Amino acid sequence: MTPAEIFATAADYIERWGHNKGWFWTRFCQDSPCCALGAMRRVAGEEATEKKPQSTVAATVFEAFLVKRGWTRGIGAWNDMPERTKAEVVAMLRDAARAA
Repeated sequence: MTPAEIFATAADYIERWGHNKGWFWTRFCQDSPCCALGAMRRVAGEEATEKKPQSTVAATVFEAFLVKRGWTRGIGAWNDMPERTKAEVVAMLRDAARAA
């Protein structure tokens, strides 16, 4: 999968199963809420703590996308902000997919 495909599919995943903060996903099953990075890893077929090339490249591209928008503290910190909503995460992933 390309980064754009990972972002679009991760957005679909979060839209369907929910958004999580503080950890990659809430349960070790396929249909659990995920954070932005967890959704990228999940749709790339990885476990929470795995770092395979597809999701690593996608995470690097997404982080650069956030930096261009003024966020410099990493994907996890962006995702986990108390005021961050599911809709914002889905929208940012979709914007990143279009830009990739």
